[in-house]
Amino acid sequence: MTFGWLILIGSAIIVLGGFALVYFILAPRNLFFTFVSEGTAKAVVKGDAFCRFLMVWENHRFKEDGSWEVIEGKTRKRLFGGLVFYGIPPIHRIWSYPFSWINYTHDGKIQEHSKRWIDYVLLKEDVYYFKVEKAEDVKRLPLDVDVIIVARVVNPYKALFMVENWLEATINLLRPAVRDTITKAEFEILIKSIRNIGDRIYEELNRPNGAITLIKNRYGVEVLDLQIVDINPPPEYREATLKEFEAEQKRKAIVVEASAEVARLEAVYKAIQEFGDLGRLIRTLEAIEKSNLAAALSVHAVPGLSEALKGVFGHSEVSSEEIKQLRGALIRLNEAIQELKGDK
Repeated sequence: MTFGWLILIGSAIIVLGGFALVYFILAPRNLFFTFVSEGTAKAVVKGDAFCRFLMVWENHRFKEDGSWEVIEGKTRKRLFGGLVFYGIPPIHRIWSYPFSWINYTHDGKIQEHSKRWIDYVLLKEDVYYFKVEKAEDVKRLPLDVDVIIVARVVNPYKALFMVENWLEATINLLRPAVRDTITKAEFEILIKSIRNIGDRIYEELNRPNGAITLIKNRYGVEVLDLQIVDINPPPEYREATLKEFEAEQKRKAIVVEASAEVARLEAVYKAIQEFGDLGRLIRTLEAIEKSNLAAALSVHAVPGLSEALKGVFGHSEVSSEEIKQLRGALIRLNEAIQELKGDK
């Protein structure tokens, strides 16, 4: 192997080793190099003073007027993707700041990101969640309102350096509009028109010189949509409403049951009327049957039974043949009543 080949191989090892050093050690620690994810931007500062932004987002670029406003436009392809050389520390460094936010996922779940130090600004639109607590309706019922907004940073310089926390400032300007809308109607009406409420609030805020325009001009954040996802009364209100609902359902059930019983009694009474004195006998025997002392009762021990038998047969002392006839009549009457009750 010639000396030239040794130099070539050695150079390749140095280059690969150097690239591995940059890719796996320096860039993850923001030393000389950094990784910029797609759809984000990072701020480079020099002695704690803003220097420039690094952005990686296909078909997007910064305006050339120095405003750092993000616009659509062709961008050159980067050889190493999001790997970018930004400067020499400690003269230069990547700006980082504490930030917390709450996302609303596509499946309707709330995903909270606690405060942490981050070194980037998300430029792509995202769905953010916030709550407006104890917003009173027209009857002064305190309500908790769950709100989501679709927003994106269109000017990272304003979002990072013109306000302490761009998301918090944005939400603070939107909250009063949500609260004001809630005070104009009753909870029962609000809960039935949640979608319309969000559209109405957004339309009101999106007027010229409205809050949405102010947020974009001052904080560099564009609010694309606002929606109400839920309105919740206090737990005690829900409990009272549930009890009221259960009581109403119970009342309806009693009314239905009573109506059915009235109809049944009317049908049975009609059948009893058709049997004349025999009907009175059935009612008497029915009373005996329900008694725990039925086995110990005699004809004369039951008030009215003797008279009922006399009304059917003309006398209270009946023969076995007459008892047989009575039994047959009772069976036919029982079958008729069972049909009326719907047992057959």
